[in-house]
Amino acid sequence: MGRKAWLFSNTISGAENSSIYYSLIESAKMNELDIEAYLTYIFETLKQIDHPTEADYRKVLPYSQELPEILKVKSK
Repeated sequence: MGRKAWLFSNTISGAENSSIYYSLIESAKMNELDIEAYLTYIFETLKQIDHPTEADYRKVLPYSQELPEILKVKSK
């Protein structure tokens, strides 16, 4: 899937950014997170920090133990 999407990236930085988001989303799936809720959470959280540090980014990674439980996919 990624290979087809990246074929149409206009720049190297665009392709790199696409791969970062793709990896983030796939990692969130592996960690059983609600993708839309997770992405909203990280963008809103990081937007509130003036100068995010590496520690701030680590707190919002898909495997972080500090993520709220509400981001987990509900089991059926």
